[in-house]
Amino acid sequence: AAAGMRVTSLLSMPTDVRVLKMLPVADFGGERTLLMVTHNGQVLRTALEQFQKVSRAGLNCMKIKEGDRLNFVSEATPGSRVAISTRHGQVIIMSADDTRVSSRTCLGVRAITLCDDDQVVACTVIDEEKARAVDCDSEASEYRGPCLLAVSTDGLAKRVALNDFREQARGGRGVRLLSLKKGNELAAIELTPDADTMEREGWCIIVSTHEGIVNRIPLTSIRCSSRSAQGCRLIKLSDTDHVCSVTLAPGDEVASDSEDASSQA
Repeated sequence: AAAGMRVTSLLSMPTDVRVLKMLPVADFGGERTLLMVTHNGQVLRTALEQFQKVSRAGLNCMKIKEGDRLNFVSEATPGSRVAISTRHGQVIIMSADDTRVSSRTCLGVRAITLCDDDQVVACTVIDEEKARAVDCDSEASEYRGPCLLAVSTDGLAKRVALNDFREQARGGRGVRLLSLKKGNELAAIELTPDADTMEREGWCIIVSTHEGIVNRIPLTSIRCSSRSAQGCRLIKLSDTDHVCSVTLAPGDEVASDSEDASSQA
């Protein structure tokens, strides 16, 4: 397998700086904003137009306190919700509009109140249409809407219906998303499509581990569970390995990428 190209050869940045995320942007206008969350639970929302003119050296996107670091960046439109989860399995779902649009030189405001040894590890933005499922009172047996997928570092996963959550005010402690055994932590969360889309397009979850193991599992094989459940086994790991990232993709997209890789081999 190829080692790839160093990002520092493309961008003017120190060698000790870590790239967090790359976002394709076609339009910087309108009400489009970037939402940023730090490890210690600070959140900042900045107009995307502030990044329209960027030099090769880049721009500071947020003022970070000493001992903290940026954890998550994503585009957030008006009316969307953001789910912020911690390594101990807590999650808060809040409105992105609870965070006013500020300058990129600001520190941000408190998004979630953390325990002394807890940190934010994953976030996902829920667009306005899918966010209607939050606070929905439909019966669990009848629910076929989008879910929140939670994956632990030891390879357990489960889907939780969005109507099992309630929107909370910014700065709350959140609710339990995943029951974790001692020594285990939450690795990632993702927003899954509704059941009809998931079945029709063959959506799957791609799991990557710290030691370079990758596994692909049909999303339908992960049952929808309560917030107190531990979940099902996604991947068998060695004692020294752990899950480091999770990606969702429709089946036809994964198949197309596999064919392209085979043709280039």
